[in-house]
Amino acid sequence: MNDQESLQERATSIQQQVLADCEIAEDGALKGEVLTRLLLDYLEEFGEIEDPRVAHFESDGARCSGWALSEDKDRLDLFLTYPIHSGEAVAIPAQDLAGGFAQLKAFLEAALAGQHGRLEESTDACSMMRSIHEAREDLSHVRLFLLTNGLSKLKTGHPGQLPGIDITCHVWDLQRFDLSLRSGRDHEPIRVNFADFHPEPIRALMVEDTSAGYRSYMTILPGPLIVGMYRKFGPRLLERNVRSFLQLKGKVNKGIRETILQEPGMFLAFNNGLSVTATGIQVRPAGYGMVELVAAEDFQIVNGGQTTGSLYRAALKDKATLDRLNVAVKITEILPEADIEAIAPRVSEFANAQNKVNSADFSSNNAYLRSLELLSRRLLAPAGPGGGELMTYWFFERARGQYHDELSRAGTPGQRRNWEVQHPRRQLVTKTDLAKFEYSWRQLPHIVSRGAQKCYVHYVDRLETLSPTAPDEVFYRNMIARAILFKETDKLVAAHRFGGYKANITTYTVALLSVLTGRKLDFEAIWQRQGLDDTLARFISELAIHVQRDILEGAGTENVVQWCKEERAWLHIQTVRLQVPPSLAGQLLQDAPPSDLSDDEQRLIMEVALVDSAVWFEIAKWGKETKSLHFTMWGIADSLGNRKAKGQLPTVKMAIQGRKMLEMAERAGVGLRV
Repeated sequence: MNDQESLQERATSIQQQVLADCEIAEDGALKGEVLTRLLLDYLEEFGEIEDPRVAHFESDGARCSGWALSEDKDRLDLFLTYPIHSGEAVAIPAQDLAGGFAQLKAFLEAALAGQHGRLEESTDACSMMRSIHEAREDLSHVRLFLLTNGLSKLKTGHPGQLPGIDITCHVWDLQRFDLSLRSGRDHEPIRVNFADFHPEPIRALMVEDTSAGYRSYMTILPGPLIVGMYRKFGPRLLERNVRSFLQLKGKVNKGIRETILQEPGMFLAFNNGLSVTATGIQVRPAGYGMVELVAAEDFQIVNGGQTTGSLYRAALKDKATLDRLNVAVKITEILPEADIEAIAPRVSEFANAQNKVNSADFSSNNAYLRSLELLSRRLLAPAGPGGGELMTYWFFERARGQYHDELSRAGTPGQRRNWEVQHPRRQLVTKTDLAKFEYSWRQLPHIVSRGAQKCYVHYVDRLETLSPTAPDEVFYRNMIARAILFKETDKLVAAHRFGGYKANITTYTVALLSVLTGRKLDFEAIWQRQGLDDTLARFISELAIHVQRDILEGAGTENVVQWCKEERAWLHIQTVRLQVPPSLAGQLLQDAPPSDLSDDEQRLIMEVALVDSAVWFEIAKWGKETKSLHFTMWGIADSLGNRKAKGQLPTVKMAIQGRKMLEMAERAGVGLRV
């Protein structure tokens, strides 16, 4: 297959995926939003961005299609999408794209100026602008992205800078997406030319052991060189560090910052330095066992993310001079005959040995995920509503690009069409989807709300605890049923047209359903039906209305997106006074599924369950009248009282808060009899 054929196949694939995700309408604006979501998902999988969100804004020459803000509010990414809906690999004139960066910058300026006050508060666009406005004092780096499923000759732009904010421009077109997707790698490799960042030669001591498949280089890198690399490549430098998104979390490490600003000459002595992996390192002999580093392919910082981020912020925010600052660096060059995908994660794992990191974090080859993959290739799903007698497969994608690779191997166009009929795109489940579906039902919507990658790492880190045995056919059918439940709930939420926060409302609705049903939903029935019963769908639709209202009420003046990431938001939602309608009784199991709670958690639940309902109502009254408890807490106390009166057990989260309230009331001398 030549490059043009590959591009046309990719264009068709993207169009079909957009149409499959856009079943509820043929509206062009909706197609644009779905395309934006798809392209942002690709960029997140490549490690280019983190936790992106779709939000459309267009007014007075300012446009934006989505955004991503780092947790410490230091880095902002803004996206503008140029959609091609024909499914053809056609070129977009450069002049059509050229104004995009200026439009994104105009949007940035409007957001920084606080123009969110002009928008409807419940919309995604308002949340986006408000979040940017609140981050204005912390922002140091903004990246502007133009995204398109067409072809573009424009590669970058120069919209100008803003005081205290570094702005860079990036273009991702069909060709760039196709190259990254076809590479089979989880990221777009970085090529570092050392002379681009430092005029003087960089010398290193080389230690070679080709029998082990690697070379090592010990070197000292000047601070300005590291800052220059991070400015150009951003978080992509940290992709192989599985916890890179945590490395840069929070404000600059106080000790690192003080050393940078007050004793830069001592940084080499005080700091542990960086660990790096790379391939294809080019060197020049320098004599006495030394070499000069010329260039490196696939340059990745696998340990030292906080050091890198701290240097960058100090240079931009504190205007620190780093000329006297040096950093110790060990570079491991993985040779061509070695397996970089096997070696690099192990280098990352042991370089991060000071942190508790589950080895499952480092690879999609986890045995648990492989078992799910094999089950998905073997088990046919019953014919769904309107599907006649056709049985199909749900395709679990353990590694990115597997679905497209399988489709490409189908041969002729007719064979590919037949393969797609048996493996519908709407039945594709990625590993990050899996974490989202499972954690929503396991009543962790605040973790899901933190973004796909964070949710996935949290999930994989706890796989051995959550599912100590290999998945079997029963688990697989239930897993797919939970996927159906989530996807159908998402459609029901979308039909309400709430105006914003759809992703948060969906996961919170599924989690609340799990609470209210005591996790007794009959997933085997959903699997057999390949859909939801009308009675269940109506109840979920009703739940979504309550969830949307309670999310906004609970957030109050706080940023709604950030509020949904907090456990207190989930505790607040659980105070909703709803009962499962009797008509749903037939869809609930008679016995609850086996508990995945620890012995201590089960004992705590029983301890709290023994407390009389009158006690909880008294605590709620005391907390409310004296303001000794946050409103979410006295709301939970009230909910615990209602549950006791109905003979229902509390959730483990509610039990934890219940014990805290009992202790607080006892210390305050409130006369309670337990």
